[in-house]
Amino acid sequence: MAIPPGRVAAVIAVVLVASVLQRVSGFGFALVATSLLALAMPVSDAVVILSFVSIPSTALTWHQLRGHADPRQLRRLIAWTLPGLPLGLIVHASVPDRPMRLILAIVISMAVALLITGWKVPVHHVARADAVAGFAAGVLNTSTGTNGPPLVFDLTSQGITPDRLRATLSGVFAFSGITTVTLFAIEGSLDGKALVTGAAAMPFAIVGQRVGTRLSAGVSEALFRRLTFALLIGTALSTGAKAIFF
Repeated sequence: MAIPPGRVAAVIAVVLVASVLQRVSGFGFALVATSLLALAMPVSDAVVILSFVSIPSTALTWHQLRGHADPRQLRRLIAWTLPGLPLGLIVHASVPDRPMRLILAIVISMAVALLITGWKVPVHHVARADAVAGFAAGVLNTSTGTNGPPLVFDLTSQGITPDRLRATLSGVFAFSGITTVTLFAIEGSLDGKALVTGAAAMPFAIVGQRVGTRLSAGVSEALFRRLTFALLIGTALSTGAKAIFF
């Protein structure tokens, strides 16, 4: 079971950077890490490795911020994420990578456009919006590894505080991450190489999370919102470019 040292080094470097961004913005780990690692390995391999690596980082973030989350909303999002996970696993195994990336890029672009216009989810539709976002996040989690966009769009459009957004996202990510890794293990995608590579990168995910904790203290709400938009736009552009040119 020989693992190229270059692959391990690439995973470690990407995980470190992505963990910092996730702690500062509340999301972005999978968006950044999957896009970068796709340049060094098949997307399917990157999704499995990163799902395993992200568990300690998201769990630690949730532990630190859990007091800011709305328990009822968190339970609702997790409940709707669950049925999407096995469906995404089927998509991961059967749908070609290129069309999935193109669809994801279009969805993210539409979400960003609505957020920039200041669109808000009507109060009486919040539960419905959470259901759609949770289910979509579940499908995207096991199919592309990028489950953040629908959740970020849903929560940002509700006008909640950055701390509540970070806490809610980390709670969903922590729970869905453990479930996703379990499904990958049952399905057979989580093999020895993925486990060894992921284990080597895990300490760096925690280091990045701690660095991000210090940086997040100086992030204003306005800067937080701009960073969120930048991550979404960057994801849409990079995902669309890979679908069209690679």
